[in-house]
Amino acid sequence: MPDESLPIEPVHVGYIPLPTLARLMGLRDALVALKGPLASDPRLRESVQQSLNSSANHDRVLGKVSPGLERF
Repeated sequence: MPDESLPIEPVHVGYIPLPTLARLMGLRDALVALKGPLASDPRLRESVQQSLNSSANHDRVLGKVSPGLERF
């Protein structure tokens, strides 16, 4: 197979577009960099946990489960 550059198209699973691996790795690196100096701050940890446990943020970030994927 020739070493030609193929156009990169976004991959979709159902209706949720998946970010590229490079973008996910960049996000991971940013989170790891923040973890060191901020890990010992209990106020930040509590704030992040409250944000993650919020149902509005959960639906916004993860989306809602489509009817075909619900577990019975």
